[in-house]
Amino acid sequence: MLPATPDLFEQVPRGFFGPLSGPLAPLYWSVLARFYQYEFERDPFFLLKETALEIIEHILRESDLWGERREEILGDARVDLADEVEAERQAARRMLERLEKSGWLHFEYRSSAGGPVLNFHAYAARILEVLMRTARGEQPILQGYAHSIAALLKPD
Repeated sequence: MLPATPDLFEQVPRGFFGPLSGPLAPLYWSVLARFYQYEFERDPFFLLKETALEIIEHILRESDLWGERREEILGDARVDLADEVEAERQAARRMLERLEKSGWLHFEYRSSAGGPVLNFHAYAARILEVLMRTARGEQPILQGYAHSIAALLKPD
């Protein structure tokens, strides 16, 4: 008999995958992937909250979804849609808040960095690593018995 299936949602919040579902998923993926690149694929780098908001604003400006689904992205935020800069800032704040509330990331204050710094939760970083590899079309890293068998079967 197989062991009991572990409960994923004892480790990961229930709404964790919410931002990556629905019509805005490509937008949230772009934000998460960019944050991941800054956090893990560069020299040690602190991503301040203000910088994170600017990154989201840039992603919004470059995205077709911003033009097509602006009201949906803004939600119930009260903003003059004619003020493009303020609309982008409010949308960026709302998106960042959703990523925080769903459990992808959090901010902690670091005086040496000059303010709140973005941090991924450990489980989110592991999941993002797999998603980044998948998005890049990379082969999975084989571990344990599967790796040993593959290494033995591989011709010299």
